[in-house]
Amino acid sequence: GRGTKLSFVDIYASSDDGMEIFGGTVDIKNFCVAFAEDDSYDFDEVWKGKGQFLFSLQRADVADAGWEYDGSTPNNTPAHTSSTIYNFTHIGAGPGAAASNPIGLLIRAGGSVIAANGIVAQMKGKGIEIQDDSANTTTDSYSRFLAGETEIKNNLFHAIGSATALDGSSAGVIRVSSNPDDETAAAFATHLALTNQIADPAFVSISREQDGTLDPRPSVTGAAYTTSLAAYPSDTFFTAVNYKGALSSEANDCYIAKWTTLAKNGHLAQGLNWSGAATVKPYNSVLEDLKVFPNPANNMVNIQINTTENVVVDVLNVEGRIVRSLQTGSGQSTTTLPVSDLAPGLYMLRFSNGTANFSQKLFVY
Repeated sequence: GRGTKLSFVDIYASSDDGMEIFGGTVDIKNFCVAFAEDDSYDFDEVWKGKGQFLFSLQRADVADAGWEYDGSTPNNTPAHTSSTIYNFTHIGAGPGAAASNPIGLLIRAGGSVIAANGIVAQMKGKGIEIQDDSANTTTDSYSRFLAGETEIKNNLFHAIGSATALDGSSAGVIRVSSNPDDETAAAFATHLALTNQIADPAFVSISREQDGTLDPRPSVTGAAYTTSLAAYPSDTFFTAVNYKGALSSEANDCYIAKWTTLAKNGHLAQGLNWSGAATVKPYNSVLEDLKVFPNPANNMVNIQINTTENVVVDVLNVEGRIVRSLQTGSGQSTTTLPVSDLAPGLYMLRFSNGTANFSQKLFVY
């Protein structure tokens, strides 16, 4: 019910949507969705929750929408998805990507939303669409927008194809629905122009490779800090911050550092930290700065570890049998583990110092 809250959730390389909510009132905070093959976030079936600090990054080869925000099925019911989301950063597949990556934020099927202080960047297609269905002039998403239920305020759009305008033209960020009532999305364009901007948040560095250079924090000199913010709701769920997007500029306040798969698989740049890491750190204290990469792997996997003790690493198959074992030395070291002879599938890496254990999934293909 209304008391349910999910926080510090990591979804990596899913073959469908990253995070999908089917109805209810759950609230979500501090999420990291990377490389989902379908939508990064899919909100469905009369979800009435709240969200803040939602990060997503898409692949260059396979990616659909950033958000797919669905109201209900069928879409002419009085009950519909209607939620409030602040401080999101969505980084698409890139303007020149091979992925279809058609839209950043898609609001449809009678859904409505308050979306504020966010960033939508690096989309191959358009930035946003509110579905306008000429056959439904009272409960489609565009009608709910015209009724004041949807507010898109104080967000940044950057590197959205070749878009240079907050409208539905060929050079605009808006994708106009097929068979619409408002053929140019003029009313919506007027709404966007009130508080939203096409401006550069000045990310430190964007990479989709396991090369240690991904740093999606905005610069304090970029538009995430220098443009006006929407006021935060008087609700204890929301944390008032002085920037747009999911991440601050502070290297020690990067909530996707240390514990996410982006961190463990070597995507993130060095020097990023999270001040609250002690409450979410998933591995034992004897295993500092553990990284396993690449993961999934099909030839070999590197295990980088910094520990004060020798650690035994066992590879277990789904039946719980040890199929490989090795020992790392103390200090900081990188060990290469061959996996080319292992059958494709799911394995567990078990790390042990004799008194404590920690396990991590390994996918072999």
